Amino acid sequence: MENSAQVNHEKISVELIDSIERFEELKNSWENVYKVDPHAQVFLSWLWLYGWFKGMSYQWFILSVKNLETSEYIAFLPLIKCGQKIFGIQPIRCLTMGGKPFAVYTGFLCLPDHESITMPALASYIQNNVKWDTFRMHWVRDPRLETFLSYFPDSKFSTKVNKGLVSLFIKLPDNYTDYLLGYLGKSFRKTLRSRLRFIDNSDDYSITIADEKTVKRDIDIMISLWKKRWGGKKEAVWYQKMLHHYFKNELLWLYIIWHDSTPVAALSCLVDPLKKTVNGYITSYDPEHSKISPGVVSFGHAIQASIEKGYTIFDFAVGIDRYKLVFGPKKQKTKNVVIQRKGLRSTFPIATIKMIKGAGSSAKRVLTALKNKQTD
Repeated sequence: MENSAQVNHEKISVELIDSIERFEELKNSWENVYKVDPHAQVFLSWLWLYGWFKGMSYQWFILSVKNLETSEYIAFLPLIKCGQKIFGIQPIRCLTMGGKPFAVYTGFLCLPDHESITMPALASYIQNNVKWDTFRMHWVRDPRLETFLSYFPDSKFSTKVNKGLVSLFIKLPDNYTDYLLGYLGKSFRKTLRSRLRFIDNSDDYSITIADEKTVKRDIDIMISLWKKRWGGKKEAVWYQKMLHHYFKNELLWLYIIWHDSTPVAALSCLVDPLKKTVNGYITSYDPEHSKISPGVVSFGHAIQASIEKGYTIFDFAVGIDRYKLVFGPKKQKTKNVVIQRKGLRSTFPIATIKMIKGAGSSAKRVLTALKNKQTD
């Protein structure tokens, strides 16, 4: 990782920060920007990134933009250095967005009306002070992306923009009755009430929300159901850490649906009081109990609780599953971008990577020479 440095752009400076201690010191400044940035979302919150930085082994760093006249921070961009290794050598140097691969959205943090100075400053720093060949910006939910990309000239960079994933959100009304009558169709309104009433009155089924006494058990259940449905993925270990991190900070809602004493479904929500949002995160269920519509029941409880507690947005996160659409949400889109440097230093490794993958010791010598060339 490059040492922290500064680049001046008239009355602002850009600084690279790559220690958890410095990030801890940034908390107040970070949250001051986060609260007023209309495009900020939970996966750019200080709390989310703090848990992610501490729990992951990625080579992360933050670009911070400071107003030199006021000494106030006006923008932040978390990033990761990564790249595929062959024979222990990394021929292609990559950047990607901070929080991945577990953040549902990525983007920038910036004070309103400061984009015209922060976007070119960030772009310039990334181009001139960070070593990379490919910059992958996936799942960006931020309208400032277009401005940022405009500072990567075609003469030096190849930029491809593709559609990302579509997600759903609800702008919540002030009370639950208004939600039922104003957002739901007559048929689903009847279905939702029936499903919730069934769980509440059933002798066989019940729903609980994690508290201090049950949280360890409930998180274990959440992860177990997730692994049972999607396979024993290594990501489960990180999900488990992050759920405990959020509960410790009193910002996790974790619903478990039970059949007698057997858990059959779970929904975790990340609560963001600074932006007044509740964000559905991990969900899973046992297909043998699909007849009770576990997704409808769990999200129905979470949406009702969100309204009653005064939150203004419920975000379903990625995915446009049919059972989510009936809750009356709107769609929001993300974008995926790949920026590639032009020039021999960057294009040679990418053009030859497939060839040297299948080679033996001679490939290692080629890669070693390439590595030495990249550090010149």
